[in-house]
Amino acid sequence: MNSVYITPDRYAGIGDLGICLPQTELRRGSIIQVASFKLKNAQRAVIRMLSLHVVSVLTPGIVPNTINSSFGICTVGVYGPVNSWGGNMICSPIVSAVSAGLGVAALNPYIDNSIESPGIYVVNVFNNTGRGTDGDYAIDLSVAVTGQIKFYV
Repeated sequence: MNSVYITPDRYAGIGDLGICLPQTELRRGSIIQVASFKLKNAQRAVIRMLSLHVVSVLTPGIVPNTINSSFGICTVGVYGPVNSWGGNMICSPIVSAVSAGLGVAALNPYIDNSIESPGIYVVNVFNNTGRGTDGDYAIDLSVAVTGQIKFYV
């Protein structure tokens, strides 16, 4: 018989961070920082779940023009490590959920998404529409984000 016991010391070294952004208006080309966390040496974070729900398009009748086609119309992702809080988002997420339209986009729950490098990490959601300055091809969205990060010390 194969049994696994979690000792009190091991249990004390495990923590969880819930990620939650209730339904929010995400304007064209905007970014919202949902969460941030810091990893020190010998710590590990596992992104257990990360989902993006595009509830509705607030500007109907417009065909959106995406800024970067690989990020769909809206993306949530974990970015980092961030060296400074200069206000600029890092270009590529470590893990992300990309939405191409209405509905829910989520990470594959069967893949281990671990982060082990020390540093500060942020969870950002951004609207990827609105390339033109006139805004004719940009849409506003109503989105919600949920997730779970497990920490091991």
